Amino acid sequence: MEIALIRKAVSDARGNVMEAARALGISRATVYRKLALKPTVKG
Repeated sequence: MEIALIRKAVSDARGNVMEAARALGISRATVYRKLALKPTVKG
């Protein structure tokens, strides 16, 4: 249930994890950890 909520928030934020985390009131790192994603380095 929790994972589904996080996935929906990320989807609603058009993939913006920081925006999704802010909307959920959790840290960006928590979103990555819960979804078992590895953050990518842009540049």
